Amino acid sequence: MPAGIRPPHGAPPAWGRLSRMDPSGCELITRFELKEGSGAALDFDLGDEVFTEIMTRVRSRRRDAEGYFICRLAFTDALQRQNLFLTLSRLKR
Repeated sequence: MPAGIRPPHGAPPAWGRLSRMDPSGCELITRFELKEGSGAALDFDLGDEVFTEIMTRVRSRRRDAEGYFICRLAFTDALQRQNLFLTLSRLKR
């Protein structure tokens, strides 16, 4: 699913695609380079819910053969994790 990326420190917004998601984190594929340990806010739609400014931290990243960064992100805000868990649970039914 498409995702907007708001990097830290006033860097310009970027785009990516979420390829996996669970209540603890997600995998993001993007051309924008995110450093391990850095934070970023994500905006995305999940089902009929709109999530904005979901706070994350880059746990790991690697670059694929086409030059995309594949980043494993952890959701860092407990309330946001709970809301994502509820939405994901509802979508699995």
